[in-house]
Amino acid sequence: MYRNVLIPLDLSEREHTLVESAARIIDPETGSVTLLHVIEEIEGLAGEEGELFYAGLRERAGKVLEARAGLFGRSGIGIRQEIIVGKRASAIVGFASEQRCDLIVMSAERIDPAQPERSLWSTPQKVSLLADCPILLIR
Repeated sequence: MYRNVLIPLDLSEREHTLVESAARIIDPETGSVTLLHVIEEIEGLAGEEGELFYAGLRERAGKVLEARAGLFGRSGIGIRQEIIVGKRASAIVGFASEQRCDLIVMSAERIDPAQPERSLWSTPQKVSLLADCPILLIR
């Protein structure tokens, strides 16, 4: 069982299954999970305008992360919620490394045969190539 699990969330509805699956492989006695949302950084957006823009996104993300944390119920698993701004794949990999996560759990996206080049470089695929720890991709 895993003890320090990172679950990056994109705030989509399909993540209920992802969180429920992850809860089954985390040590309920000593395990902890971090629900992470990365707000994609927009180049050139700074100052007060940028702060207001990101504040609104943080507020929305915070509500969704709180709801996702509730899916763990009374499992005994420690739950943290983090919202950061950055480039998604590199921010996830950097966060996992800094926090010494022993597993990253993400939603896997199906590769579209009509546009394989677009699907192959999705955030989960990038993270799976760059991360130092194991990755569990769930469909």
